[in-house]
Amino acid sequence: MVMPVPMTIVVFDSDRAFTPFKPLVRGKPMERVAGYFLGGEDAHYIALTVAHGEAAYETVLHEYTHALVSETLPSAPMWLQEGLAEVYSTYTERADRRAAQVGRAPEHHLRELQAGTLIPLEELMSADAQSPMYNEGD
Repeated sequence: MVMPVPMTIVVFDSDRAFTPFKPLVRGKPMERVAGYFLGGEDAHYIALTVAHGEAAYETVLHEYTHALVSETLPSAPMWLQEGLAEVYSTYTERADRRAAQVGRAPEHHLRELQAGTLIPLEELMSADAQSPMYNEGD
């Protein structure tokens, strides 16, 4: 798929350098964000930090999936947008480079599911970009 508008990826070498460009939550930069997608009519952007090493690959794949979804399914619900971005963020090539794996469960999600409180399905399905659940910074 060819993007109808240019994609610019801005990479920061440290979290400190990235902080002034992080999304704001209640007037302060989000603490636990490694990258984000910003779509526009004339250009798309992905901003991310490589401060967390190999995790940068997952971040760029996650955010690029947001770019693709915004172009192909612009009114997709948030649960679908985030779900697809998480699935494709797990892309890994096999050692022989003849196959790849997509969709493995990330360890940090498994830990959170084991330790956290589940969200009622109705609340999850109704979340959007303005929902406190989505924008709380965590």
